[in-house]
Amino acid sequence: VLRRCDAVLSAFLPHLDVGARAVAIGGPCSQVPLPSAQQALLLHQTLEELVSAGLAFNMELATAKGVGRQPPCFSPSGWWLDTEEFPMLLMNALVSAWHQRYSSELCVCACGCVPGVRPDADEALTVTMLLDEAKQPSSIAGQLFTNFAAPMPWPPA
Repeated sequence: VLRRCDAVLSAFLPHLDVGARAVAIGGPCSQVPLPSAQQALLLHQTLEELVSAGLAFNMELATAKGVGRQPPCFSPSGWWLDTEEFPMLLMNALVSAWHQRYSSELCVCACGCVPGVRPDADEALTVTMLLDEAKQPSSIAGQLFTNFAAPMPWPPA
């Protein structure tokens, strides 16, 4: 999935003006504190390193299931395993990498809304707020936002 997302951005790059805003839309990320080794994997800045982090997650998941644990849970070696949220964390890490790579060309950020009464409306409102030209690109670039364009800490502590 990470490679496909990267390919989509790469395909659009020639068609975007300098300073364009790219908002990646994903699911919410939990506030569960990640173990430092797992958190460190999310700070890598290359696509291949993030793909490796996903593979490591899958190995930890298989080990946990092998001893009878079901996610969300901690693996025997201490990883937080959540099959719905970890892919979103990887996607947000990819957005962070894009910000580092394209910061002179694009304003890249991510939207991960927490489901509520009207999840589609909340997500649409957040994206609209992030695309508002009145918001300075420097105030949103490289960040993760949740409902109503509220910034979330990245990386998760």
